[in-house]
Amino acid sequence: MFKPYTTAVVFVITAVPGLLQFAIPSLEPALMRNPAAIAEGEWWRLGTALVSTSRRTKPA
Repeated sequence: MFKPYTTAVVFVITAVPGLLQFAIPSLEPALMRNPAAIAEGEWWRLGTALVSTSRRTKPA
């Protein structure tokens, strides 16, 4: 029988940062995509921006 390991891994990679953002609201700015910060070497923002959830309700 097929075991969906890939699906489970992707789910965890997506769910954990999302849940942590609600538990630790100050984590959101650290996960957001910031072109200036990426240019300064914070390369992880390229990936964390894909799994972070913005609480912004209105366009900036």
